[in-house]
Amino acid sequence: MKLVQLGELYFVIDGHHRIGAAIRARLTTVEADVVGIRTIAFASACLRPHHLATKAAERRFLERVPLDHAIRPHLWLDDPEHWSRLTDAVEAWGFRRALDTRTPTPSREQLAAVWWSDEVLPTVRRMRSRDPRAGDGQIIASYSWALRLRDRGASIRP
Repeated sequence: MKLVQLGELYFVIDGHHRIGAAIRARLTTVEADVVGIRTIAFASACLRPHHLATKAAERRFLERVPLDHAIRPHLWLDDPEHWSRLTDAVEAWGFRRALDTRTPTPSREQLAAVWWSDEVLPTVRRMRSRDPRAGDGQIIASYSWALRLRDRGASIRP
């Protein structure tokens, strides 16, 4: 059997009948050759046609902020405009950081990694320590929420 894996999705290339037989036999595992394809935006199993605009915005975000592939399954925002806002916020954060530290601007990959570890994770931890209900969802959704609070004048610093 041959499968292609795209994120959490699997597509059968060869062996459709064997899959059907395995399902009828109530088998929970089958042996298969799997070829993984990495895309810019992560393909989760819950994707539906109405998510396409949001996934396109996520792809544009990841082209400018290339986060590690291990982080990508944890990215989910419902509104394409939130991805645009997040992209601008990351680049502005990187610019301010370069000015403050008087260091050269890092590559996009380095900027993305430092932004995630030094800005996103600490911000979300602070929010959740203040209010455990704050940002119950994905890390990036919680961070995006923190940005919206900050834009309204609320402090997200300790």
